[in-house]
Amino acid sequence: MKKIFKIYLNFYKNNIFLFIATVFQIILSGIVPVAISIYSKYFLDLILLDKIEYAIIISFFIVLIQIIKFIVKIFVEKGNLILSSSNKTRMIEDINKEICKNYSSCFDDVNYMNELNRAIAFAEKGNLDIVVAINTCVARLISIFGISLLAFTFGNFVLLFVIVISVIISIILKYFYQNNYDSFRNKRMSSSRIITYFKNIFKIKNSVIDIKTNNCSLVINKYFETAMDEYKNETLNYNKRSNKNKLFSLLNILLVDMIIYIYLGYQIIKKGMGISTFAMMVTACHSLSDTLITISNSLMSLRECVIEHRYYDKFINDNNNCSNGKIELKEDVYEIKMKDVCFKYGNHEILEKINLSIKKGQKVAIVGKNGSGKTTLINLLLGLYVPYSGEIIYNGINLQELELSSIYNHISYLQQDSVIFNIPIVDNICLSNNSSDYSKFINQFSLDEKINNTEFGVNTKISRKLYKDGTELSGGEKQKILLARLFNKKSQIIILDEFEKFLDENTKKIVFDYIKKLNKTVILITHNVTNCEFADVIFKIDDKQILTTTFGEINIK
Repeated sequence: MKKIFKIYLNFYKNNIFLFIATVFQIILSGIVPVAISIYSKYFLDLILLDKIEYAIIISFFIVLIQIIKFIVKIFVEKGNLILSSSNKTRMIEDINKEICKNYSSCFDDVNYMNELNRAIAFAEKGNLDIVVAINTCVARLISIFGISLLAFTFGNFVLLFVIVISVIISIILKYFYQNNYDSFRNKRMSSSRIITYFKNIFKIKNSVIDIKTNNCSLVINKYFETAMDEYKNETLNYNKRSNKNKLFSLLNILLVDMIIYIYLGYQIIKKGMGISTFAMMVTACHSLSDTLITISNSLMSLRECVIEHRYYDKFINDNNNCSNGKIELKEDVYEIKMKDVCFKYGNHEILEKINLSIKKGQKVAIVGKNGSGKTTLINLLLGLYVPYSGEIIYNGINLQELELSSIYNHISYLQQDSVIFNIPIVDNICLSNNSSDYSKFINQFSLDEKINNTEFGVNTKISRKLYKDGTELSGGEKQKILLARLFNKKSQIIILDEFEKFLDENTKKIVFDYIKKLNKTVILITHNVTNCEFADVIFKIDDKQILTTTFGEINIK
């Protein structure tokens, strides 16, 4: 809970004026229900005494207070929204940084993805829900204190007792309601991800083409319906439990109202309570009912924030999924070794006792059947996956001791499904590399004609769906931009994983001619043996093992 209040104070740390306005709004929100209750008594007293002008004056003051409260509320809400937007940006950026630190194998872990989704859900609120819940709780506590003070002042100790008991009952009932919700939300997380996947399938062009040409919409919809049925059953079970809690909450409020009205009726008949005092207490009791509901909701919202913050805090600060290496690799990579490396997905072993060495400047090809573990091998070399056993060594240093970002400064990697971002073409090529030579690769891969036909040239953004002046790219054009990105980085080590898809023969020849001339370490992953002619050494993965061979030997086989 300390962290939550620290978050609250930090929210307003750089805007003291907004904090003062928030405190003023809280006080106003707290005293208005009490003021209206007192107003109802004195308004009736003044009317009965025929002092209408005074009744109008106090009515004017009540209206004025309400207007001031409304203006302050608008100002505070606008300020809170601006601050929460900044917080949201910062928090999501922090999550993105952590994602980049984590091993890529984490994305295959359902628990990791659930934690990530909950961390993002918390970050997307920008701490605004915490601020609103605390502000509301404090304002309503002021109201409860004021109403209790009224009851105490007018000698209504029974009312005071009823108020205290009803608050306690409301909080207990809400606590059980929230426990049900927490359990339901955990179950719903997995179902929601499956439902979202099947909904989004019909928003992706290539998916829709496959569905249409294979006449398989019924099959896909069947799985969608199954996921929806599971979600529906979970929701019905949750509603069944939560409706009981809601019923008890309603009965609690009705019971409180009934006790209060019976007690006030007794006061009128037996104790001679005035009509104006009766009106004040009835108004106060109605305010109390509303306050009880609001404060219990706010307290449970705050409790939910505490739970969600734990997931966010754990995701940001838990380093179990991260590479914790501290050594920065500054010099060129003169050798990469794998010593007795084993890797498995769950209980399924992919690679077994892998030993290899790649020297600086070597041209290396890694071949094997589909699914043999070629890409997995590269992911291990890059520190994206963690070996089950064995060592990966750069320049005599264990990979786990190295800072991964320093390794990536030496490597350009084109994976099988590298991403074209929906940003300008030039930024897609350069990314974090500010090289001015990108135009050379645009010409080399015949992208100049496509780019020159766009309105903004290399500054044209990709995707007409997102930008009205954007452009769309064919599969081949995307692959050429990815190749331009790969070579423009000017890294010492170049890795290409099945880069040939969508490319014509001429472009493939340009790529092979270019990498043959490079005085760099080149690693090519392919299942096509004819692509290995340029290689100094060829590693063949077969039945979880690796064999060293040459183009002549592998071509004969």
